[in-house]
Amino acid sequence: MTFAPGWVQTIDTSDEGLERQDLASYISDTFKAINGIRPRWWDLREWSLDDLRAEAKSLEDEVVESIKQERAEEARRQME
Repeated sequence: MTFAPGWVQTIDTSDEGLERQDLASYISDTFKAINGIRPRWWDLREWSLDDLRAEAKSLEDEVVESIKQERAEEARRQME
């Protein structure tokens, strides 16, 4: 999953426990990168695996979109 430009985090799907741990880490780290704080009010241990996957995908989509916007903005600046 994309965390930041040039940085991808692998989610181990070979074991449910490892996948949950990787997803929780990705969600916490990515949420902090986007919002400046960790979502400590979320008890990710209580989330279903499907909910963790969905939130991680949503955050990844947000990161990818922001990368696209940054690149487009940089291209506009360079053309000036």
